[in-house]
Amino acid sequence: GELAAALWKEDIREFKILATFLQPAETLPLEEAKRWVKEIPYLEIAEHCCRNLFVHLPYMEDFTFDLVADKKNEFARTVAFLTWAENFKRGGSLSSVVLGSFLAETLSSLAETKGFKSTLKEKQASIQAMKFYGRQSEGNAERILDGFKEFQEAAGNTPELQEIYNELKFEFEYYR
Repeated sequence: GELAAALWKEDIREFKILATFLQPAETLPLEEAKRWVKEIPYLEIAEHCCRNLFVHLPYMEDFTFDLVADKKNEFARTVAFLTWAENFKRGGSLSSVVLGSFLAETLSSLAETKGFKSTLKEKQASIQAMKFYGRQSEGNAERILDGFKEFQEAAGNTPELQEIYNELKFEFEYYR
């Protein structure tokens, strides 16, 4: 823990990556994990944090549920989506409350609403999370595609949304 914390403080790419491997997930307090998210300098480090550390947190669901509501921190929502993607990739599931948030927030990240526009990295992370969730089962794939269809109708079917829908549909058919 102490070595990981010391390495994380350094502004050196390799040290930050190493810190994500060395920090035991079970001993990282929630507030400390949130501080790490605020200190993420760029996407590659976010990906390492999610893959090596955040997905293993004993409070991963509460952590991601809080992050997805944070529209101020540049990486908060991206980290939530990437952590969910890692969780689904490993065959994990989510409680019904967090799953509802996952389904709603991944779709809302694709729309521009009320003056909020997602970053490209956030959109890509949400699509990645939808893909890994949908790959788990036919039921999950249908849940994503049905939700997406409803969302498209409400948001207006733009060429970008149609392309994402087609990509997800292809992905799920390929993995069946």
